[in-house]
Amino acid sequence: MHGFGHGPPIWILLIMLVYLLLLAGIGIYLIRYFLKGSKNQKSALDILNEQLAKGEISEDDYDRLKRKITDKDGENHEK
Repeated sequence: MHGFGHGPPIWILLIMLVYLLLLAGIGIYLIRYFLKGSKNQKSALDILNEQLAKGEISEDDYDRLKRKITDKDGENHEK
């Protein structure tokens, strides 16, 4: 008569669904928030370009440092 033995009422399932969607939304927001922070940081090459533009380093220093930064194998070939 009162629905006993036929499973949980539908409103309990809806509350659980809303709760899970809320948790998923918070998780997605936090992941995007922390990943976005790393994109705002300048790369070493950007900083080097700014230093050259401000006249803080010479063109020779710029070329030498740029080669070090962009060196694919990470080895210093200058001796």
